[in-house]
This record gives sequence, structure tokens and C-alpha cells, in this order.
Amino acid sequence: MKHLPSIVATLALTALAWLAWQTPQAADHPSPLRLAIPSRSHANQAPKQSQQHWRVITRRVVTKPGRDALQARIDELHLPLTPWVRRESITLHAFDDPHTYTDRSTAAAAVKRWIDDGIEASIIHDPANNTFTVALGRYYEDAYAESLQADLQHSGRPYHYASRNFTLPVWRFISPATDKQHAQQIWKQLQTTGIAMPALIRETDFQRLYSAAPSTTTAPSH
Repeated sequence: MKHLPSIVATLALTALAWLAWQTPQAADHPSPLRLAIPSRSHANQAPKQSQQHWRVITRRVVTKPGRDALQARIDELHLPLTPWVRRESITLHAFDDPHTYTDRSTAAAAVKRWIDDGIEASIIHDPANNTFTVALGRYYEDAYAESLQADLQHSGRPYHYASRNFTLPVWRFISPATDKQHAQQIWKQLQTTGIAMPALIRETDFQRLYSAAPSTTTAPSH
């Protein structure tokens, strides 16, 4: 009897070793507490699905009146675009007549000559010196500035150019992330109306370029 505990322990270890080497049998009724582990193929599907999402994003709008006008137009078209604001570095491109005028009438004559050449112009009064200059354009968008610069060079007349950087709140209007076909429909609606200079962008690129933007995904409406 004094060897009984050691015999029992030996038998128990032998039984555990035998069980460890046996192939487990499938239970007729699996326990509901067991959690299914996703297969490798399903785990790899997530990034592929996110890459299939697209957004439409408008050009940035710098002024509140411009934002309100664009908002009204988008509402009129019943488009699913929402405003999104953030602070960005902005370059102001300024084009001016190179001359300074001592009276308004002379400045007004200069304005007329620019307008006759197809260039928009306006008078700026400097009350400190009581002098007048002629502004030919102020643009935050590079494309508009380049277009005006081409017109000025074509005119052959001298002009003055200066630029200045600001950090300002700017607005864009963005669509929810959706499938490409639905995003293309939104883009086409904006494109045909001639507003907002819309861009069609993949969701992964959108999050990389605008990481602070909302990342919600919605199904297309039918």
C-alpha cells in the first residue's frame, strides 16, 4: 500500500502522455464558447476592399462667401457632399500695374487701358500717401495665377508680380467613401455643371493626403 501513490501517479502520467499523442476527435455539438479565428484569406481581403472605395473632393475655397456660394449650388443639385475645413498654407499671387498714380483720374485711365487689353483691373487707394495703384489680380489658386500671367505676357505690357504665404482656414466639399461607379456619378454631376473643379480620388490616397478627414464609408443610394 505504501507504493500505491507512486503507482497512481505513474498511471496518470502515462494516460496524459497517451492523450497528448492522439488526434483530437470532432465533437458532435461544438461548444458555443469557442471563437472562430479568421482564415488568412479573409484577413487579407480588408485592404483590398478599402482600396476599392473612392471619394469626390472639390477644390479648396478660401473665402466664406465662396464657401457659401458653393454650398448653395451643391444643395441645389442635391449632391451628397459635406463641407470640411482645415488650416492650410496658402500662397497669394498678386499682379499689379507697375506704376504709382498721384490722382484717381490717371489711375482710372490706366484701368481702362488694361480692360481694353482684356485684363481685369481695379484701383487701390493708399490713404497714407494719397496715391493710387492698379491691381490686376489676386489669386490663391495656382492655375488661375498662371492663366493671368500668360495673358499679361501676351499683352506685352510691363506688370509687377509678388507672392505671399499665409496659413488660413480653407474649405473643401467631400463625398462619402463609396464604390467607384457611384463616385463617378457624383463627379460627373459636378463636372457637367462646371463648378468646383472636382477630383476623383481613391480612398487610400485620400486618407494619406488628408489624414484628418473623416473616414466613414456609405453604401451608394439607389
